[in-house]
Amino acid sequence: MTKIAWLGHSTFHLDPENDPAILIDPWLNGSPSYPRGYSLDDVELAMLPIGDLFTIGPRQAALASEFL
Repeated sequence: MTKIAWLGHSTFHLDPENDPAILIDPWLNGSPSYPRGYSLDDVELAMLPIGDLFTIGPRQAALASEFL
């Protein structure tokens, strides 16, 4: 079974039972709806539909920029 968590705005964390977790359209920095302390350590794939690197954290932006 896949767990789905809404993290505010249009951000979703999909956590399939036996597959890598996916983060869709992340807005993590400065989002008023993002749950404080929520862990994304299991995410192996982030989908950035419009390429906004300013909406994610610096560690994630550095990683994402390697693939642009």
